Amino acid sequence: MVWGMPRAMAPVFRPSARCLVLDRDGRILLFRSKTDATDDVASRAWFTPGGGLRRGETPAQAASRELAEETGLRLPPWELGSVVAVSAGLWRAGQRQMFGADSFFLVRAVGLSVSGDGREEQERQALATHRWWSLHDLDATTEQVFPLGLASVLRQILTGGLPDRPVRLPWRDNAGQH
Repeated sequence: MVWGMPRAMAPVFRPSARCLVLDRDGRILLFRSKTDATDDVASRAWFTPGGGLRRGETPAQAASRELAEETGLRLPPWELGSVVAVSAGLWRAGQRQMFGADSFFLVRAVGLSVSGDGREEQERQALATHRWWSLHDLDATTEQVFPLGLASVLRQILTGGLPDRPVRLPWRDNAGQH
């Protein structure tokens, strides 16, 4: 039993590594998920490149792999630097309760032409489009963007540089399934 729950009901831990990819103009790359039949918030959301860690991977290794798969940009893990933001919380994946823990790395990508050639089948099915967002775009949008608090972190990075330690971002609301 975990937290007083039968083992079958305990949340499944799913760490992920994500990238805050900025271009020379300080715009951030976000992907939009394809709308699905469940019509939940996450099916209409914008989010950063990245995904779950594979067994034995460090967050930096997973971020490097996901960045290459989803954008075509190949950076070795040691060039990603330190984690600049984190977020953690519960979410549902179908009938399963999950506990997600996201680590965000900053990537400066000058002249990146996004390529999905290396995407896995699940990524090809899930990613509808991408867009470069300015800070103004993030502040003005009524669309759902993950992580929550992204505009605040981006503003801090663009005006004050990298944080001394990872910024804690709020977790998605209950409607924001991952």
